[in-house]
Amino acid sequence: MASSRVILANVAADGLVSKVEHLGLGYLAATLATHGFAARIVDASFHRLRPRETIEQLTSEASGLIGFTVYYNNIRPTLAAIRRLRGNGYRGHITLGGHHATFHAEDILARHPEIDSVVRGEGEGALCDLAAAVAAGSDWRGIANVACRRAGAIVANPCRPLIADLDGLPFPARDPYVGFLREHRI
Repeated sequence: MASSRVILANVAADGLVSKVEHLGLGYLAATLATHGFAARIVDASFHRLRPRETIEQLTSEASGLIGFTVYYNNIRPTLAAIRRLRGNGYRGHITLGGHHATFHAEDILARHPEIDSVVRGEGEGALCDLAAAVAAGSDWRGIANVACRRAGAIVANPCRPLIADLDGLPFPARDPYVGFLREHRI
């Protein structure tokens, strides 16, 4: 059985630093926690981590799954980080999510064999299902919202219905940001 630890990462975009917490990753981490997974957020943009420091954070503890959020400005540095992870021997599951990955899933998978899957659309349910399948060592290729390679083809599974009651989601995990939030009284 693989590790039930999940790392959620936001790689810093070239030249851009954001001192805004990534609530999307916070909601994903909190949802994973309610399903029994230990999820840790590595927000390289917020914490101004250099590429080497980002890789160190991503490999500082064993994880069976790393999920990267990608958007237009950080796709290139994210892909570089993934290639470096694979080059350093990381053999766990790597998935992408976020709006850029959602709209470009097939192209990303066609061009980047180092990526195992893309979670499209709302990721809370799909990421929990993916984490469970990866941890159990079971087939994950049929999970709703997931795009992947199957039988030599790229397949985008149908998406589940949108979350009807957003108030049913747990409050976002804010651990990586607590010090900054307190210091600035946010």
